[in-house]
Amino acid sequence: MTMDGAGLDVRMAAIWEWCAANAGRFVELSEEESFERMAQEVRQRFYAKPELWQSEDNRVHQLVLRALRAARR
Repeated sequence: MTMDGAGLDVRMAAIWEWCAANAGRFVELSEEESFERMAQEVRQRFYAKPELWQSEDNRVHQLVLRALRAARR
């Protein structure tokens, strides 16, 4: 996948879908642990290159937090 806007949007959409579908697996953990584990799993599934993760981690962290909040409601 490229770093152009379209590639980034496709990846973020796929990450959001995965987060929304899987957040329930993490809600029994503490807030901090659920965030760390879910972010780690996203990193492993969607980011083969560490430098790509470093450039997008803030956006991904926001998606993870939103999904976890929604699952806890």
